[in-house]
Amino acid sequence: GKVFGFNLTLPIIASEFLLLMVILDKTVFGPVGKALDDRDALIRSQLAAVGDNSTEVANLIAEKEQVISSARAEVAKEVASTKAKIDADIAEAQAKAKADVDKQIAAGLA
Repeated sequence: GKVFGFNLTLPIIASEFLLLMVILDKTVFGPVGKALDDRDALIRSQLAAVGDNSTEVANLIAEKEQVISSARAEVAKEVASTKAKIDADIAEAQAKAKADVDKQIAAGLA
């Protein structure tokens, strides 16, 4: 017998294969490829948006640091002001007490 019997079956099978390839390309592979391309574009746009957000995050961090440092400076200023007022009140009370003691000593000696 013949090892490769080339008869009319080979062109028919080849044409069926090509026809099936065209039909599958139009009905399955085309829409699936389009869906994959759309998904790829969506993911790339989302990644670009995330990359753009990094500068916004850096700006927010810098603003936070500025707010914290200004709040710390304001608190330090308030603490220093309160401490100065308390020191002045203590000095005034000590001076008044010393004057009262000196007056009592002077009255006792006289």
